[in-house]
Amino acid sequence: MTVVLPAATDLNRAQYSGWACVLCGAAILTGAVLVGRAVGAIGAHDMSVDVYACGGCARRHRERGGAGP
Repeated sequence: MTVVLPAATDLNRAQYSGWACVLCGAAILTGAVLVGRAVGAIGAHDMSVDVYACGGCARRHRERGGAGP
């Protein structure tokens, strides 16, 4: 089973900026783990961005087949 990251256009400001876990939404104060790239566009503007997860979510993401960087 492959875990799919949310679209870049579905992220809130904190998730898009890397301040919150892309998977659970918790604030990331230390130990952010790059888990991939959320892709998306608004019109002709590419909104794709690297996204981060907290340590626990990153571990579960990889265990469930999520692609890592």
